[in-house]
Amino acid sequence: MENVRRDGSVRRGGSDDRRTAFGRGGANGTGETMNASVVLGRVKSAVHTERVDRALDRLGVRPVLAEAYRAAILATTDTRTLEVAGVEAEFHLNSTGEYRDLYAFDERSLAADLLSQLEADDVVYDVGANIGIYACLAAAVADTVVAFEPHPENAATLAENVALNDASVTVSRYALANGTGTADLAITLDGVGSAGHTLLTAANPDSRTVTVETRRGDDLIADGETPPPTVLKIDAEGAELSVLRGLREAVKRPECRLLYCEVHESRLELDGGSVSAVRELLRDAGFDVSERTAATGQTFLVGRKP
Repeated sequence: MENVRRDGSVRRGGSDDRRTAFGRGGANGTGETMNASVVLGRVKSAVHTERVDRALDRLGVRPVLAEAYRAAILATTDTRTLEVAGVEAEFHLNSTGEYRDLYAFDERSLAADLLSQLEADDVVYDVGANIGIYACLAAAVADTVVAFEPHPENAATLAENVALNDASVTVSRYALANGTGTADLAITLDGVGSAGHTLLTAANPDSRTVTVETRRGDDLIADGETPPPTVLKIDAEGAELSVLRGLREAVKRPECRLLYCEVHESRLELDGGSVSAVRELLRDAGFDVSERTAATGQTFLVGRKP
């Protein structure tokens, strides 16, 4: 049995035999003893030139402790760079949830596919932008990105990340829907940086809620508040059909050529919708619709116009 002390050393059984988290000899093959503070110092010095996991591996940190060290590094590291398909963006990390989401980013292949199809003159809508992973990456390719994020704290972090990257992203705090007014947004327990916040409060009946402003995308376009999209990424946690109904005229435009929509079947059904209804709306708008599955198992409908 192993117990890890606060200084990074390991206590085995009931003895007081101190060993570091780096295997026999307490070092990376050099005989040099390294405790947690030494590890953090060395990895922090490497964090801006190589990935944290590679730095930990190079220093010989045992895998069982690597995640704990990553979390500790997060606490003293302001930003992290994410690279997808040769496109890079930097992100402020304000919580372990944000770190986990950015480090794992299990939609990498999907994001790479989207980025590969962007053009400089595209207008990209990121609906349900969270802290801005897709928005900031897309802004490295496309000239115009509009990021919709109604969760107040997530929207604040999103704005920080946009500024950090000097990105051409407009941050909108509206919740896109098929109506104008206000609605309750159910907040997941994970808080800032986490996904899962939804306008379908029945999906999270025990969650706290915040009141957010809702707008129809077509109305925003008609009022000149935002340009019509050519590319959309939608992750509305079950409200995707409402989002699309509020953008019905926009997605019918010939220039609206590409759409990635995460679909949440059980949540859609709570609101009287279905994945089939989303698919039908996209086909009626002129899209050829295919299906993609992310590493999490979550389903995306991908619409392309011929």
